[in-house]
Amino acid sequence: MIKPKQLEKEVVDLLLPRLGDEFDAFAFYRSASNWCANAGYVFAAEYFKGESEDELNHAKGIEDYLTSWNVIPNLPNIDKPVLKFDGLVDIIEQAYEIEHKLYEAYEETAKKMFVADLCTFALTQKYLGIQLVSVAEYSDFLNQLELIDNNDKFQVFYWEKRAFKK
Repeated sequence: MIKPKQLEKEVVDLLLPRLGDEFDAFAFYRSASNWCANAGYVFAAEYFKGESEDELNHAKGIEDYLTSWNVIPNLPNIDKPVLKFDGLVDIIEQAYEIEHKLYEAYEETAKKMFVADLCTFALTQKYLGIQLVSVAEYSDFLNQLELIDNNDKFQVFYWEKRAFKK
C-alpha cells in the first residue's frame, strides 16, 4: 500500500513558528478584550474579541493545512499574555507592533516558500494579504490617535466609541 506524501520537514519547520505567532496574537487580543471590558471600553472590547477569534482561525487554517498534508503539528507553547495595559492607546500600539511583526514574518516565510513549495507559498500569500490589511487598519488607528490628546481620558473614550462602533 502506498503512503500519502507529507510536506517536507523544511516547509513544516517554516510554518510552525507562524502557528505559534497566531496563537500568541490570539492570547494578546483576548487579554486586550478582557482589559477593555473591565475598563469600560465596550466597543474596543468587542473589537478585540473579534480580533482574537480571527487569530485563532488563522492558527486553525495553518493546522488544517498541515494535517491535510499528513503532518501532525507540534502545537507551540504560548507565552502568558500581558494582563495589564497602560491604556487603550498602549493596546493599539502593541497591536500594531504584533501585526507588523506578523507581516514581516509571513513575508520572509513566503520568500522561502516560493523556492521550497509553491502550494505552501500560496497559503503564505493568503496570510500575507491578511496581515497587510491588519497593518493598515492599526496604522489608521495610530494616525487617528495623533489627532487627540492621548492623556485626556474623555478624548480617548470618545475616540473609542467612534473608532470601534460598527
